[in-house]
Amino acid sequence: MPSTTLVHLESLSTTSTMMAKWPPGFRLQTPDFSLPLHMGNRKRSSSSSSPSHSPLLPLFLFSPFPSKPGIITFADPTVKALCVEHWDTDGDGELSQDEAARVTNLAEVFNGNTDITSFNELQYFTGLTAIGESAFNRCSSLAFVTLPSSVAYIRNSAFMNTALEKVTVPGTVKSIDWGAYAWNVSLKHIVFEEGVETVGDVQFYGCSNLEEIVLPSTLTGGLFKDFFSYGETTSSLI
Repeated sequence: MPSTTLVHLESLSTTSTMMAKWPPGFRLQTPDFSLPLHMGNRKRSSSSSSPSHSPLLPLFLFSPFPSKPGIITFADPTVKALCVEHWDTDGDGELSQDEAARVTNLAEVFNGNTDITSFNELQYFTGLTAIGESAFNRCSSLAFVTLPSSVAYIRNSAFMNTALEKVTVPGTVKSIDWGAYAWNVSLKHIVFEEGVETVGDVQFYGCSNLEEIVLPSTLTGGLFKDFFSYGETTSSLI
C-alpha cells in the first residue's frame, strides 16, 4: 500500500486552478463528502495588494496511486517477496487476494527456505486443494501457518522440519499423507478438527517435544500404524 502524505489546502478561486495544483495521478481522499463543496473567494486586504486566503476543508490525505482493494498485508517480508516474484500478475509489486486465489500449486517456491517465519496469509490462497509434497519441508524458521479452507489434502513431508509449535488442521482437510509433520522438534500441540478422516504413517516421527494430540471422531484410517516412529503404534504411546 503506497504511503500517504498529509497536505494542507487553502481555498482557491476556481476548481480548475485547484486541479492544476494537484500532482499528476494524485487522488483526493475526503472523509464523508465530495469536493468541491464551495471554493471560497479571494479577499484583498486594504493594507496589502496580496490576496489573503480563507481556509478550505483544512486537512486531506493524498495517495499517489489509486487504492487497490484486497491487497494482502504480509507479516513476513521474505514471504511477500517470494509471492510477488511468482504470482504478482499485474506487476504492481503487491499481491492481491484475487491473485492469491488463482494460485493452484505452490510447487517448490518455499521448500528449504530457512528465512521465512510466518505465512498466515496462506489462507488467501483459496485455489489450493492440496499442500504439495515437501512444500514447506526444511523451512526451519517457519513458526506460523494458516491453511486456506479449500485445502483437502496435505501431502508427504509437507511441513517436515519446521519451527511449528502449535498446529490446527481444519476439518476441511480430509487426508494427511506420510510424515507431513515429522521431525518438528518444536511441535507441542496439534489439533485435528472434526472432519479429518486419515492421518498417514510416521506422522510425528522425530517430534520429541509433542505434548498433546487432539483427534476427531471422524478419523477412519491411517492412524494406528507407525504413527510416531517406525515400529511403534499410537496405542502403545498414548
